[in-house]
Amino acid sequence: TIGIASKGLNLVVEQIVLATPLQPGLLSTETIGEQGVAMPLWEIIVAAIALGRRFAYKNPIVNVELIERDKSALVLCNLPALKRALAELITNALSFSPDGRSISISQWKSQGMVWISVTDQGPGIAEDELKRALENFQQINRDHQEQQGLGLGLGLAHHLIEVHGGSLELKSVHGKGTQAI
Repeated sequence: TIGIASKGLNLVVEQIVLATPLQPGLLSTETIGEQGVAMPLWEIIVAAIALGRRFAYKNPIVNVELIERDKSALVLCNLPALKRALAELITNALSFSPDGRSISISQWKSQGMVWISVTDQGPGIAEDELKRALENFQQINRDHQEQQGLGLGLGLAHHLIEVHGGSLELKSVHGKGTQAI
């Protein structure tokens, strides 16, 4: 429908606009260290859920279970960029979750680090495709699954999380779901 196509186009435009500062290094670990704001991670996650629902072209109303949370965890961040990185993970999980299933989001602190997990119950990604899924302009199984966009979401999330000093790893069981940590 026109509404779905419009959402998809809006998502692509926003992804390209946000990816632009990453190329010349305007948004870097150094600039975040110098200009970043300490924010409660939990608040960023809640805002990212709302943004993720806005861009999910399929199943935007899938139930989101907030499993574990540490409301005291603070992160130094560029708020729009980190919120967008998490929203990309959530959008992906919502878009690939089947009807009647839910996604789960956990956030905790361990060994001086903050961890976030976004898990869906979708079709999963083959193990040999996991690394490629984090690259820009890649869409896994596009010939078998209807997908909007240009394949920028996970790559953008990966880069934004790295400039915040973090890492992004995908784990998946084909046919059972994917977890982004």
